[in-house]
Amino acid sequence: MSRYTCNVDFFRDLSEEEKRELAAYMDEEDNGDYFDDSDADPDYEPSEASECDDFTIDDQTLEDAAFVELRTSIEATGADLDMNYEETIVPDVEDDVNMEEMPIEPKSWPKISYRQVNESGRDREWKDTNSDEVYALIGILLHCGAEKANSVQIKDLFHESHMPFYRAVMSLERCEQLLRFLRFDNTRSRLDRLRLDKLAPIRFIWDKFLTNLTLPFIPSKELCTDEQLLVSRNRCSFRQYIPSKPGKYGIKIFWLVDSKLNYPVVVEVYLGTQPNEKRSTGIAHALVMRLAERHLDMGVNITVDNFFSSIPLAQDLYQHNTTMVGTIRSNKRELPWNFTSLKMAKERGRNTASFCFSGPCELVNYKTKTEKNVLLLSTAHASEDIDPISGKPLVVHDYNSTRGGVDTFDQMLRGYTCKRKTNRWPMVMFFNM
Repeated sequence: MSRYTCNVDFFRDLSEEEKRELAAYMDEEDNGDYFDDSDADPDYEPSEASECDDFTIDDQTLEDAAFVELRTSIEATGADLDMNYEETIVPDVEDDVNMEEMPIEPKSWPKISYRQVNESGRDREWKDTNSDEVYALIGILLHCGAEKANSVQIKDLFHESHMPFYRAVMSLERCEQLLRFLRFDNTRSRLDRLRLDKLAPIRFIWDKFLTNLTLPFIPSKELCTDEQLLVSRNRCSFRQYIPSKPGKYGIKIFWLVDSKLNYPVVVEVYLGTQPNEKRSTGIAHALVMRLAERHLDMGVNITVDNFFSSIPLAQDLYQHNTTMVGTIRSNKRELPWNFTSLKMAKERGRNTASFCFSGPCELVNYKTKTEKNVLLLSTAHASEDIDPISGKPLVVHDYNSTRGGVDTFDQMLRGYTCKRKTNRWPMVMFFNM
């Protein structure tokens, strides 16, 4: 049986006279048995003859003749030579390969090299990275933030018309590879860790970041806590919706920041209810106590907004030699009804305040110029002092001077952000570091 199957119409198109002349020529060379050119190559072994109409021809000649016919038809049609040749001449695998004798052990299989082909047609193979290359990638991201080029595409940053800094660090293809395949944990054990921790894909590097955050820094006595919405619409189990924020959707992060230097001290990501965890009340109270845990009994003051503030929280902090100043909502059960009454507030004029004391806590009801009532709670004040310059209670003055630590910190991050477009929420948190 022939090794190749091909179209032999090329020989059928010959006339009877041409076939007889070709057969006579072959008989002169090898006595009609087969076409043999062993006189040219002593090591040549003739192949088995195959019949074609009324004359014989070997496989090699058959293949060459079929290729000539194919090339002629390709030149006429303009088709792809390689593709049509493979379609016309197909090896008969069943005659040469026994599938049962193929190796079964994976170790004996051939090693596969995975490649990618970029737009220019060049092959790209993955090469293992190292710490120097990762530091170089972080340097590129930081430089993009300092240059305010985080919204510029990577291809434009590495273009010849742009500054040569990026091209001097690494190639465009390598930078795209690192950003695409960057991971922060072992993906093989991720499912087991996700059963206990929603932040498992980035927990390791996040804890390292928090550990190194306060090593070179000693905070002042004025601290502030507030929330930050890390804008992201990626698929995430603890993504939050806050309509009052510009981005509306994202990951909520609580920060404890130095009010004077606007430097972050402690941070916690809001994950909702962790797996295998029961729902509990007093989330804001417990959150502030966790954020201030390392700074208790150090005589610091913490400024909070009405989301965190409550009289039980102020009392607990005061027992640990820590004061608190912040606004408080009027629907708190601990507040006296006559202190939050709107009717009594209307009877007072503008820029007036009423005070209420209970143990270490001081409550202030201040009526602004727009006749808006502002309720404040403080354990750092114990008098009805009024600021002589602004004419406001001293509690209001101190709260206004220390409340903007997280807002200023968030504003600084937005001005020099390293965030880039991504479909993975761990990368969003990595860019925010």
